Amino acid sequence: MTTDLPPSPLILSNTDKDRTVQLSASYGEATVFALARFRPGRVDLQRIHSDRHPLGFELSEAEMDALVATWEAYKADRELQAVACLKRQEQVIASAFELAKLYEGIEITTHLKALFVCLEGWKVCLADRQRIVPVEEPGKLLEAVQYMASFLQGHVF
Repeated sequence: MTTDLPPSPLILSNTDKDRTVQLSASYGEATVFALARFRPGRVDLQRIHSDRHPLGFELSEAEMDALVATWEAYKADRELQAVACLKRQEQVIASAFELAKLYEGIEITTHLKALFVCLEGWKVCLADRQRIVPVEEPGKLLEAVQYMASFLQGHVF
């Protein structure tokens, strides 16, 4: 099923006191429309399915304001979390490369989609290529370098 989100909601009807907009449309086994009807003091939300009864409920103006405010705050929080996660990953990757530089025999190379690997990532290996650890997650890169360092020090954990 594909969901089409218009660049801006499609206005289906517009009068002095009412406005009905199509928020989205999905086409697949069933056709599904998400609609909002704005009226003085309240908003009606409805999901219309071609294969079953429509689902809908009403929100007061205050409830809709609260919904929009909390939704915007949620999206802002998620964006901050994503930025913080990316920053942590960059720090872990930098730490892994710094640790690898301390050991002459450890190499970190980037590898792209090979037949046996589904994701982009890295290979951590000893210079003699006897031990290779493929790494697909940034969080595991430092662990792989630590493993190789312990191997060079003669005690693998």
